[in-house]
Amino acid sequence: MVAIYNAYYNSYRVHQTLRHDAADGSGPIRSRLEFGGIGRVVGTWGSEGDSMRPPYFFLILGITSILAAVVFTCTGKVWVRFNGWVYRAKEPGWFWWDVALYYLVGVWFVGYFLSKV
Repeated sequence: MVAIYNAYYNSYRVHQTLRHDAADGSGPIRSRLEFGGIGRVVGTWGSEGDSMRPPYFFLILGITSILAAVVFTCTGKVWVRFNGWVYRAKEPGWFWWDVALYYLVGVWFVGYFLSKV
């Protein structure tokens, strides 16, 4: 809920900034990215090294990890590094522990992405 409020507040603030810059012409020229109907400031022209683009890599990793956890839950086997496959029928404790880790890692990556946007 807080993320939705922050996204709305930031889009309103960006809209007001862009409107102010366009009205008097004294502010910096900003480029704008429309993402899901919310205007976001991508960057200021001429500011080298100041990239405000969100780290989509973390979103991709998070969604991939959550999808893998869903697939592992449905199939009843999970891939564990250095150990191979762990089956739900043979080792239920380790199976659910590893699936929970996939879910938690995915949620952490998505949360990190949302905190940087």
